[in-house]
Amino acid sequence: MLSLTLISLAVTAGSAIASVPKPPGVVIDHSPVSSRQYIGSPSIAVLPDGEYVASHDLFGPGSTIDSTVVFASKDKGKHWQRRAELKGQWWSTLFVHHNALYLFGVTKEYGACVIRRSTDGGKT
Repeated sequence: MLSLTLISLAVTAGSAIASVPKPPGVVIDHSPVSSRQYIGSPSIAVLPDGEYVASHDLFGPGSTIDSTVVFASKDKGKHWQRRAELKGQWWSTLFVHHNALYLFGVTKEYGACVIRRSTDGGKT
């Protein structure tokens, strides 16, 4: 079962947060603040063979606003490997149809619609 946990923190004037809790589950990817690239548009799909595929785009002042990164897990999300970084793919969603993996989004912010299809789990 996949779940999304939202953590909200409140800071009052003159106080500081002593510690921030570690997020639950497994972190698939991280983008350091110094890169000025932020992770957005998360998506996940389960292939017919049980392999998990996840994706996200990169946005922010340090990004090109046209890239999506794809990851795969063969052990139900315990470990993830980067599968591809796609230029000209953004604001995208993964889905499976007739045993093929699709990535549907746009080429860039407010760009043309793009749909990619893979029959090998996103390797190509």
